Amino acid sequence: MRITADTLLSMTEKSFVREYLWTPEQQLAFLTARDHGVRYMDGSSSSLTEDPRIPVDFHAELDQGGGSFVAAKSGTYGLAPQALTLYSWTKDGSRFRPVRAQELVLWQTGYDRKTVLARIPPSLGLQIDPRERWLSWISEHGHEEELEIFSRLRQDREVRSVLRVPGFLRNVRWHPDKAMMLYISWPLHDVPWESARLYIADYDMQDLRPVPRAGRPLQPPQVGTVPMSCSEAAFSPCGRYVIALIRTGEWYQFWSYDIARQHWQQISHAQAELAKPPRGAEQPQFALHPHRPLVLGIAAEKGASHFVHYHYATDEYPQKWKAPRTRDSWLDQPRFSPDGRHLSVISASSQSLPGLRSWQYDVDTWYEANRVRLKQPYRAQSQTPLRVEWPSLDGETVHGLLYQPKDGSGPLPLIIAVHGGPVDQVSAGWPAKAKFFTQLGFAFLYVNYRGSWGYGSTYQRALEGRWGLIDAEDVASAVKSLGDQGLIDPNRVGIWGGAAGGMTVLNILIRFPRLIKAAVAVYPYLDLPDLLQRCAPLKRAEMKWALGDCTRDEMLARSPLLRAGRIKTPLALFHGAKDKLVPLEQMQQLQSLLERQGTSVQLKTYEHEGHGWKHETTRYDYARRVTDFFVKSLMETSSSSLALQYGQREQPSQSV
Repeated sequence: MRITADTLLSMTEKSFVREYLWTPEQQLAFLTARDHGVRYMDGSSSSLTEDPRIPVDFHAELDQGGGSFVAAKSGTYGLAPQALTLYSWTKDGSRFRPVRAQELVLWQTGYDRKTVLARIPPSLGLQIDPRERWLSWISEHGHEEELEIFSRLRQDREVRSVLRVPGFLRNVRWHPDKAMMLYISWPLHDVPWESARLYIADYDMQDLRPVPRAGRPLQPPQVGTVPMSCSEAAFSPCGRYVIALIRTGEWYQFWSYDIARQHWQQISHAQAELAKPPRGAEQPQFALHPHRPLVLGIAAEKGASHFVHYHYATDEYPQKWKAPRTRDSWLDQPRFSPDGRHLSVISASSQSLPGLRSWQYDVDTWYEANRVRLKQPYRAQSQTPLRVEWPSLDGETVHGLLYQPKDGSGPLPLIIAVHGGPVDQVSAGWPAKAKFFTQLGFAFLYVNYRGSWGYGSTYQRALEGRWGLIDAEDVASAVKSLGDQGLIDPNRVGIWGGAAGGMTVLNILIRFPRLIKAAVAVYPYLDLPDLLQRCAPLKRAEMKWALGDCTRDEMLARSPLLRAGRIKTPLALFHGAKDKLVPLEQMQQLQSLLERQGTSVQLKTYEHEGHGWKHETTRYDYARRVTDFFVKSLMETSSSSLALQYGQREQPSQSV
């Protein structure tokens, strides 16, 4: 089989459209995963008219909260990194971490880029108030986070802190008419799905800047025993209501709050997840219609997404509006155009790459307006995942998505992919890795072990205090279940994971030494006590929640580095030399230990990478090595073995 560079890169390519918004001129402005630039297209036309002059220095690191941008009448504002990298040392000088400076930039009509402010601390949650008087963002300051303001009405270009909270601050929203704001906050050592609270605050104007008063919590009446945490909230366009996603029993549900009457009402009762796993980035997961009392959300059921809509003022408007139908199985970031006639969403399916799709509403009917997708790198088979369930070692149900080759027969070799997080979810969108390996004759399983998002509160909270234990058990139990059903060959199973998923991979090899035939671990977490000292506060809170009330010795007992002597499975390790979460010395220590005891191990280090691949040449080389490793380890040595050929002329250019 001949494999091109694009085929391999598709295994590691993230969503084409990472983030987008509607401009006041009815244009769609979006960020792409490949060039990280801002692009514009006509949002109301069926023809795609992209801006040919693209600023390519806007880097969308959404996982860490950077890359947010907003549209205003004056242009499109964004937080972009500067070339300068600062470093800070601890008191003893033993460690350092990179601190990226940022700058506030402005693009006018998509052509001219200028710096508004330089050397802003790493920030997230960029917002502009509805009257376009000021821009605001959130910055971290030790154990506190604060809201900073840049007033467009002042000439001094001074940035001022207007709100500081102990712990985390997210979801700042400004009222469309009144001097009022919303925000979500929770303590530093807590996880958002346990204790994120919604606050509303009035503010006064001083020196052309808002000065918020003390916020008062907004909390609906308690339902059930699960903590009612808030995931996202917004003012309605009319300004009368607050619409919020609040955990209610097993699921996050939509609630409306009448500000004048101070009255809560639950407006959804879905048996599906309406919120996404909280992360550093702020990407709204519901949209409010600009002219109707209507909220459009995305519901996830066992990995697949679909639209849901609710009216929050049913006594004032007839319920005639319906969301468009779509065959896409993964939806993200729904948006209405300013006039309310267009709806857009980032979507994907097992047949189509992630991209931006929009519809036009006319005479109670939706018509597709435009669709922006990458050209598919290879002719992929049309596949729908098999939603599989199996019993865990202690009898609980575990979920996953299984992809099988169409022409495969008999028990197949299996590759299991383990997601990171640890609290995250694999959805039934464009399964790049599964698409690639099923064409090579493998079955491919994505595991959403207990603790994964999207299967209810009880399923997600099952991981609390048991990370490093039940995640490994849930993956291991999948092999026995699928083998008993004759779907896979239990003697030819490979496993693959990165970061938290890489730690799970190593723990499986330690606890179940004869289960796996070949394993790939990408910058895996190796030393948990050391990791907790290095990671960001939000990540640290999630890890401590997942580990529970552990002593240092108990954390070391769950750390793969301490128990790696039990690993006998052939192992391929991949790491970035500039990784500050997992130092290269730890990976080299793991490699040395395994080599001394005779375990087959290979370590590939990329000198210009950190914790995650940034360069195209790295992703190409990484995908090629993983492919060769699994094919040689798991495919039977017979005449039907694959002969992989790589096109040298089609390798990506150097980008280091």
